[in-house]
Parts: sequence; C-alpha cells; structure tokens
Amino acid sequence: MSLIDHAIRARRIALNARSALAALARRYAPTTRASRASFTLDETVTALCIWEYVDHASVTEPRHPLLTSLRQNIGTCALREQCALIAPYCERVFALLPPHTADDHPYDWEIVPLIVDQLSWDDAPLPPEAATAASVAAILAGRPS
Repeated sequence: MSLIDHAIRARRIALNARSALAALARRYAPTTRASRASFTLDETVTALCIWEYVDHASVTEPRHPLLTSLRQNIGTCALREQCALIAPYCERVFALLPPHTADDHPYDWEIVPLIVDQLSWDDAPLPPEAATAASVAAILAGRPS
C-alpha cells in the first residue's frame, strides 16, 4: 500500500469518526441540556428516586415494557438524564397532593413510581400537573396506609 493510499484511508477513517460523533451529539442533545441545568436539593433527590424506580422497572425486575424498550433504544445514560429532566415536574405534582400523602405513603417507593407511570416517555408534552396529582391521589386513596 502506497503512502497516498494510507493517507486516503486515514482521512476516510477520520471523516467516519467525525460523522459518528456528530450523530451521537444529535442523539443525546437532551443530555447536554440536562447537564447544564441547575437543580435544587429536593429535585436532585427526586431525580434519584425516579432513576431508582426506572432502573428497577426496566432492568432489575423488568415489568415495565415501555421503560425497558426506551432504555434499549436510547441507552442508560440518556434515560438517566431524562429522569433528571422530569424531577421538577414530579416535585410540582407532589406539591399538589393532599398534605397527609407523604405521611401515609413512602415517597420513593409509592408516590414517585405512580407519578412516573403517568408519563408517556415520548415527545408529547408532560400531562398537566393537576391531572397527574388527581390520578395519583385517587390511586393512593384506594391503598391502605
């Protein structure tokens, strides 16, 4: 192989790598937005609760086909970033629940999963907080304290 052939091959490899990196950057654009955002301590704790539920429901005990499929399609890192992005929404929904809710039901094991299960996880806008809070409150009302 001549020196020119090596140079052509090296350029082709570099262009392919650059194209692949650009595709990854486009694919994970939501990730970069989340990493630049700032979150309160409560939102950070909520994001961790959301991630714990999403991880458990999609891998540890796969019972949520939508989350399992989403994780396979966009990857673990991107899904974790999405959890951070919906944390403020989850906090707003929680604020609309009846005051005794947190006393009667564990936030991380019952409330957060119920809120997360109300989401479609697609490009559609998040449902109105009041509607999600009403749905979660109705489900919790039917559960023992």
